[in-house]
Amino acid sequence: MPNQFTDTSGWISTQTLAVTNGVYSVGDVVGGLITIPLCASSAGRSSVLQSIVLSGVVNLAYELWYFASDIATPAADNAVFTLVAADIAKCKGVLPVALTDWYNSTAAAFMAANKNNVGMRFNPVATTLYAYMKATVVTSPGTTVMTITHAGQYLD
Repeated sequence: MPNQFTDTSGWISTQTLAVTNGVYSVGDVVGGLITIPLCASSAGRSSVLQSIVLSGVVNLAYELWYFASDIATPAADNAVFTLVAADIAKCKGVLPVALTDWYNSTAAAFMAANKNNVGMRFNPVATTLYAYMKATVVTSPGTTVMTITHAGQYLD
């Protein structure tokens, strides 16, 4: 079977999320808007998200919602994640981060979640992809900073 990718160029983007070390309700945004720049070779070009690494202190279940442009009602950290009909065409995919995706390091209070072989294809409006991390359980991340690294490949 031939390689499905037309270009072998890859991209990596790391963001620091300022989170509330307090209670999040189910459906709250964790860390606010995540902006993933330069993940397409040019406006309207295709790319694929191959993997993510999420680093924090407590292993928690989340959903990562990806969009070609920001949603109609942007949400800040610890606010309710609300989508409207205008957001339907913008949504490029949802990636769950389960408790079983997390690994505990030997260092005290450090966890990392890996999601490999994601394979989510997208065409952003420009060269940036947008995401929101949504709490799926009542939770507290146990920290005020988390990081997320996305890696992918340009398709054209």
